[in-house]
Amino acid sequence: EFTDNEALAQATLGDAESKIYQNMAGSPQFMIDAALKVARKAYDKAKEGYTLWSKTYLYQLEWNDEIANEFYTNLWNNPDAFYQSDIFKLKFVDAQFNQSIVTFNLDKNRTQEEIIDLTLVRNLDNAFSKLQKKHDVFKPVVPIISSNPIVAQIGMKEGLEGGESFDVYELEFNPKIGKSLYKKVGRIQADKKRIWDNRYYAGQETPEKQTLKGTIFKGSSKLMPGMLIKQVK
Repeated sequence: EFTDNEALAQATLGDAESKIYQNMAGSPQFMIDAALKVARKAYDKAKEGYTLWSKTYLYQLEWNDEIANEFYTNLWNNPDAFYQSDIFKLKFVDAQFNQSIVTFNLDKNRTQEEIIDLTLVRNLDNAFSKLQKKHDVFKPVVPIISSNPIVAQIGMKEGLEGGESFDVYELEFNPKIGKSLYKKVGRIQADKKRIWDNRYYAGQETPEKQTLKGTIFKGSSKLMPGMLIKQVK
């Protein structure tokens, strides 16, 4: 939902002016004029653009052994049966409110449509990031793509600011149960000075200074590409 900032700013200005006249009654006129000037400058700044309000709902697919067996046995190779099936259900997990200010006079390199587009996508990414951090099962799991230095393709889009810790997992075969399981083999930390800027840029390429293809992490040099990382709470 978009709301016009000018209407709210106008109401705020009216309240500010009333308080100035009330609280400064009997003061010299030049002092009252100075206070009114400050209030009107604040109004001129606040009235620009819009405020974007969004609410993002998070749902989780209900999944168990019975559903998995039906899916892989009868639906995997049968698209018609898959679309007609009623075994798949979603359960509500959480919701996230976000607010962003959309101003047009601060960005001369984009059109108004591109600025709105950028704000919408960034707002949604921010909601995803917060929901993932609150609910462990939804945290992104990404592979290490380089071990010297340690690099993984996760960054500012996912809310990284630097200093976050990640557990590292390696897939190992367990002969006792006859299955391969992920085993924690280490912990790494995002380098504060080398966070990947993978955010959305409407109408533009990523910043020219952006040379990283992933975030660089500090940790053991024994880790290998293909190992998976997941952020620690």
